[in-house]
Amino acid sequence: MLLKHPLPKRQSQFYLPVIIFIVVLTVYYFTNAQTANLFRHFVFIADAFLHGRFDILNPSFDLGDRVIVDNKIYFQFGPVPALILLPLVYVWKTNVSQTYVSMVFGAFNAVLVFILLGRLKISGLIRKLLLTVFFALGTVHFSAAVTGTTWFFAHIIAVFFLLLGLIENFGRKRPFLMGLYFSLAVFSRQPTFLSFPFILLFFKKDVSYRPFFRKLLLFILGALPLFLFSAYYNFARFGNIFDDGRNFIYRQYIRSTAQFTYARITNPGFTTGMIDFRNIPLNLYTFLFMPPEISARFPYVAPSPYGLSVIITSPFFIYAFLAKRNFLIKVSWLAVLLVAIVDFLWFGQGWVQFGYRYVLDFIPFLMIPLAFGFKDISKFSISLLFWSVIINTWGAYYLRF
Repeated sequence: MLLKHPLPKRQSQFYLPVIIFIVVLTVYYFTNAQTANLFRHFVFIADAFLHGRFDILNPSFDLGDRVIVDNKIYFQFGPVPALILLPLVYVWKTNVSQTYVSMVFGAFNAVLVFILLGRLKISGLIRKLLLTVFFALGTVHFSAAVTGTTWFFAHIIAVFFLLLGLIENFGRKRPFLMGLYFSLAVFSRQPTFLSFPFILLFFKKDVSYRPFFRKLLLFILGALPLFLFSAYYNFARFGNIFDDGRNFIYRQYIRSTAQFTYARITNPGFTTGMIDFRNIPLNLYTFLFMPPEISARFPYVAPSPYGLSVIITSPFFIYAFLAKRNFLIKVSWLAVLLVAIVDFLWFGQGWVQFGYRYVLDFIPFLMIPLAFGFKDISKFSISLLFWSVIINTWGAYYLRF
């Protein structure tokens, strides 16, 4: 039955995001309702902050990637996800479920994608909803959000702030807030730092951003507090403002027998530099060509813990290549490529994971050409979307802890 009095536009703009949030959160929750709550480094970092210190107090047995300096335990992860958890850890101490928080932010990310599509003036409600479904359930964002362990949680929080920054960029364009969101993303996942040319090029192009240097100064002022805090955080722990502990972790891995890269399956002593051009083909193979594992035993096919090709996990991304090459699309692809290059240089390929989790470092920018490239709803496009959702549902169950 048709409503005699349709909801006013303002009300529909409120209720639809709420419905998206509830639906996505419900799917996420029931995918991993009985989480074991393992690998929650950020909970213990937040607990340390609340005790006025940076070293970790009574870390859980399962927390690897430890950096030990002067008999004190530190973690190399960026501080922002821990800052997000501060109020929860203050109330519930270290009993907080990092996984459930990850699900909540993952659901918020789906809402932010829907809002971003509106800011981009993507036409058609069904089109926007399908793109939102793809992001939430048809990409590795799904498995990352419902797993919620430290490495995935950092991705989810970085995506959250990147999306907020993009919404601001295509909305009220306040440089100070954009700088703040940018820094919050960077100190969740450092590779996102290379997305800054996206913002700078918009500062130069958009007449509402002039004068350029005034806007740039406000952007820097917004980002500066977290950059200063991070510098102090690094110096207090390791005596160097640029040392966040990753080099310690790198040395631990290459000296160990851990098969942190698939290259060690056939060559147990395989090593490369922490940031090394030799890592590019390893990451590209994982990103584009990594197949699932085939077994003679049930279930016969399983995702490789080293990753799975994006062509298999999210073929719907093919529509990103169909977008018309205007300024926005070119700048979006530039951000994707710059961030991806940093990820491809890294010595690890994301193990243990489903798909290629580093996609999350640039997925907010990749959604822009995808949104403009996906114009027609057809049987083929729905088939690609359906496949993406099915495969990533498989991945979400596979990664449960």
